[in-house]
This record gives sequence, structure tokens and C-alpha cells, in this order.
Amino acid sequence: MKKLLPLIILLLIPSTCIASYIIKLKSGSEIIVYSYWREGNKILFHYYGGTVGFPNDSIESIDELSEHSDFPN
Repeated sequence: MKKLLPLIILLLIPSTCIASYIIKLKSGSEIIVYSYWREGNKILFHYYGGTVGFPNDSIESIDELSEHSDFPN
């Protein structure tokens, strides 16, 4: 029973996937982030241990990457 309990718990916990987003800038650059948020007229996200922000008018689009999509080069 002691060996079976961890397996049961593992199966009952739903699998989680981490969503990824691709932020496309009007300059042509693309940045992949795990999450982002809006503050005022800026889009902010964590990147390499810091927080980065861009004004809304410099962003072309923000798209969610599907679980099975490949990351762009």
C-alpha cells in the first residue's frame, strides 16, 4: 500500500502545462515568454532574471504558443 499511494496521488493530480507566448514587436523582433502582464500602456514580462517592458504601440501581436508547436528559430 505504501508504494501504491504515491502512484495514486500522481495520477489524481492533473497534468499542468506551462503556457508560452510569443511577443512580436513592430521592429520585427520576437520574444518568447512564459507569462506577461499589462501595466498602464506597457506590456511587462520576466526575462533573464529581470523585468522587461515595451510600450503597447511597439507591439505588433502577442500569440499563445500551442503545447506541440516548435519554438521559432
